Amino acid sequence: MPVTPGGATGVPPIQILVGPPGNGTAQNVTNLIDLSTIEIEETGNQEGATFDAVLFDRSQLFSSMRGEWRLRAEWRNPTNGTWQPLFRGFIREPSPEIIAIYGENAIHAEDTGTLLDSAVIQTMGVTRAAGESDKARIQWLLGELVGRDGVRVAQPLLAEMASGGTVDWSKVQVLNASMPRQTFPARLSLRQALERILSQASDTADYYLDHEPRLWTFDADTMNSVLDIAPYTIRVGSPGAGEVAPENLVVAWDSSNLWNGYFVRGANARVSKTYLDSDPFPALSAPLPGPYSVQLFGRRIGMLSAPDADTDAKVQRVAKAALRDTRNPIPRVTFSLSESSCYDASGKRWRGGQRVFIHSAIHGLNGSGTDAGPWAGSGGSAGYLLQPFRIKRVTTRFAAGTGTMRVDVEAGGRRKVLYQGGGA
Repeated sequence: MPVTPGGATGVPPIQILVGPPGNGTAQNVTNLIDLSTIEIEETGNQEGATFDAVLFDRSQLFSSMRGEWRLRAEWRNPTNGTWQPLFRGFIREPSPEIIAIYGENAIHAEDTGTLLDSAVIQTMGVTRAAGESDKARIQWLLGELVGRDGVRVAQPLLAEMASGGTVDWSKVQVLNASMPRQTFPARLSLRQALERILSQASDTADYYLDHEPRLWTFDADTMNSVLDIAPYTIRVGSPGAGEVAPENLVVAWDSSNLWNGYFVRGANARVSKTYLDSDPFPALSAPLPGPYSVQLFGRRIGMLSAPDADTDAKVQRVAKAALRDTRNPIPRVTFSLSESSCYDASGKRWRGGQRVFIHSAIHGLNGSGTDAGPWAGSGGSAGYLLQPFRIKRVTTRFAAGTGTMRVDVEAGGRRKVLYQGGGA
């Protein structure tokens, strides 16, 4: 059934609360916003999520609104009537205009993940000894690292993460139980420091902040056991139980940046070498799985700069991480869904960071089965399949009047290769 404004109760499917900076009282402004102007972009990667809408300020209640006002959007779960987080962040660009005789305020907000970039380590040469896990090091970075003024560096972010008084670390995984020694110099942002930790933890480490907000960390080996599965499997044709048919499904394959070999320019000439995806990577624990891209597509050699990589192991880690991400054509998947396809029977909705399987014969996609076409790295027990795709972005909109929900989903694409320096 379509998502209507609360059915018999008349409750809108979304509520928006706005309040001044700090701990000021938030006010429900849902009745001042035209639902058709709402656009919420939720990401499952390091890019910031955004909220855009137009607020009709007829009584000039928000004439004092400037940057950094707080905004929270919640979605009403149609199965049980509870409110779930949809967006949480800061209004960065309020733009009031006069429309006829009334005030109209265009609101642009950015999510709490931006706080990773606005906090900088000030203490010189903070070092963590070898032996702790990456999760413990992240908890120290965000929870215990104290600056030279005696205040925790991540305090603004912690204040947002500590819902109910405690921080939820359950989505932060242990990717490496015994990390090497690391030094964090001054002038690193929290995001840069976090990426240094994760790059040392795993060749394929990745992360994002959701709207709770909670930090998620994972890599290629843990993705399928850590990340949520999407509400439905996508099937072109006749969907069965647990499946929906997409609107406007597009699957594009981009080989313009296919690289299956790199010359890595390290800290010195001795460690600077060329590595192919078929190389054994002797300084690391294991080679990349075959079949190999250099055999499927021919050699495509690029160049990487790694000025902090001063050992063979560090250079090989840089090459291996990049090759795993670039040795195949990059799939980019987009589709749209509306009404009850936007959530399942339990009320789970589409969100950035989820995993989704797609069945489409015309695109050669077979869900959890074997997809058509050659795919580097798909062979053997150490191989990995094309699917599931990871959702990179979900854009949510609501129709005026009815409040009908619609989502545009983007999946696939290339992950960000994290900073590879930051060793002892």
